[in-house]
Amino acid sequence: MSMGFNITTSNADTAAFLNWMNAAWYDPTYRGNVLLDYVNIPVTMDLIQPTGGERRAPLNGYDMSNAVNFLPGQFGLSMHAALTDPSIWSDGTLSNFDIGLSSYLNASYANGFFDLNPFAVGLNNNVNWNFDLNWGAFGNILGSYVPETAADDADKLNNSDKAKFERKIKLLSECGDYDDKIDAIRKKIGNDYKKGIKEVDKLLDEVDSTTLHEKANELYKADFESRQEKAEQYSEQWARQIANSTDAKNFKVSMSGVTKDNILDVLGAFLRNEQYVQAGSASWKTLIENNFKEISKLLLAKAEEMKKSTKNNQYKTDIKSVMDAIKSAKTPQEQVTNTYNLFETLRRIQAENNDKGVYQRYGIPADKIDNNRASNVATANYTKEKNAYKSQQKLDKAA
Repeated sequence: MSMGFNITTSNADTAAFLNWMNAAWYDPTYRGNVLLDYVNIPVTMDLIQPTGGERRAPLNGYDMSNAVNFLPGQFGLSMHAALTDPSIWSDGTLSNFDIGLSSYLNASYANGFFDLNPFAVGLNNNVNWNFDLNWGAFGNILGSYVPETAADDADKLNNSDKAKFERKIKLLSECGDYDDKIDAIRKKIGNDYKKGIKEVDKLLDEVDSTTLHEKANELYKADFESRQEKAEQYSEQWARQIANSTDAKNFKVSMSGVTKDNILDVLGAFLRNEQYVQAGSASWKTLIENNFKEISKLLLAKAEEMKKSTKNNQYKTDIKSVMDAIKSAKTPQEQVTNTYNLFETLRRIQAENNDKGVYQRYGIPADKIDNNRASNVATANYTKEKNAYKSQQKLDKAA
């Protein structure tokens, strides 16, 4: 059974699907209902697929996340754009918002049910049971969904045969009209993704090298910018609240939705904020002095994760050094400075990891990769953040 963008089911998949359904039905907790709810999402999406060969708008994790993260004005504009779209894609866009909101509410309710922290979760958070509420949890159902390959550290990339196959499919789709050939490959391979990779590579070999590298760079940049845009929603709120506070010296920002997985993006976006931070009405110093405990906790969790995952000994040494420094910070000034040093070190390593091996991650066949075309999207962004911090230091000295 083919489910368009959502799922491809063979006999083997059917057995796995039935086992999953059986486990969910007999789960005596609220989790059983949640599992069934998520099984139903792709089924529903398939049932409302248009006929006549038309394609429905694909699931979009960015829109889903924004269903709960958008400020009212931003949400209104996105909804207006979707509602006034005269094509079939309008419904697809609106269902993204619905799925995102449902996911958020399920996560919030489940957190409360399990005595955790009600309404302190979003699409990028995990609750403390095996059903992971970031979008990796949908991998068993939404066969065509691929986690952003620039989402975080490249070391965390899903490198299963299925994920590699889908990334190659995504690249091929950008290179020309291959829809019919892609559909034929999906029907031909069933669940044999190793075979699928070989089939897609044959088509990628037909595409000229320049196009492949240009399209991979475009996908990488789009994925990277999507993540930064989401982080800006949190950082904008922080900066605006600090700038408009009557007591900026004793000010707590909301940490709701900010996790170890996005803390580097949020802090980087905060530094780059031109309206408030670069203008001087909000500052890194104010942010850290008033929120050191909360922010340093997330940064240290991120640092520990990166230290464990990297195989680069110099990275391990660099990370340990800044972790030790922030743990030993005593004065407010040490906390402010050492927090930045920890952020800057992690951000540099993250940027280098993300920019390295872009073409392998996005699916260009090994024999066609030209690393001399290497992208520097993340590194360039990291440099902007460093320069923004230096600019703010000058403002602090002049004040």
